[in-house]
Amino acid sequence: VQKMSTQKYRHAHRDVLRAKARDYYETNTKIVKERQRRWRTKLKVEVFMAYGGCQCSLCPENRVGALVIDHIGGGGNDHRRTVGSGNVMYRWLKNNGFPSGFRVLCANCNHAVIDRRRVSDHPRAKESRDRYHRIRLRLVERLGGKCATCSIGDNTILSIHHKDGDGGQHRAKKGLTTELYIEAVNGKYPIEKLDCLCHSCHAVHHYGS
Repeated sequence: VQKMSTQKYRHAHRDVLRAKARDYYETNTKIVKERQRRWRTKLKVEVFMAYGGCQCSLCPENRVGALVIDHIGGGGNDHRRTVGSGNVMYRWLKNNGFPSGFRVLCANCNHAVIDRRRVSDHPRAKESRDRYHRIRLRLVERLGGKCATCSIGDNTILSIHHKDGDGGQHRAKKGLTTELYIEAVNGKYPIEKLDCLCHSCHAVHHYGS
């Protein structure tokens, strides 16, 4: 009797296999998440090493959690819309033999590069951007004006961190980041629940060092 191939077996029993996978995840959530975290870190390190090593191309930052891949010259949004973002992008780079046109940057340098690329001469875009930066700066100053972890004081790379990890819920409720900042500045959101972190330290806090 000819044995069923693995692919055919999975297709024929996909509902049963999915149910088993869900049950295993619910029972072993911490184990699964830690395994996924190690896999993501291993993939990122492999990609970073292919593009020069685990260090930012523009500064000494070498914490893996603070590093990202930058599209040299821009075009990252269009590329991510085509192939996917995050780990999907890292897998794409690996599967395509680590093509040229990419480099390793830390979150701080990447943010600064992206901010320069976003410059627009359209009056409404400039007005919206300037309003956002004014409000963000007011909140940064109220939170001490420097990164709570590394003490860097460059306000162009400082971000707002939700200490309780409810940033996603807060953003989903308020929508635009500017409105979120306005709420905090006006005392409608407890400022003691917020912290000021640079983008690199913010990334390390969420994704590990």
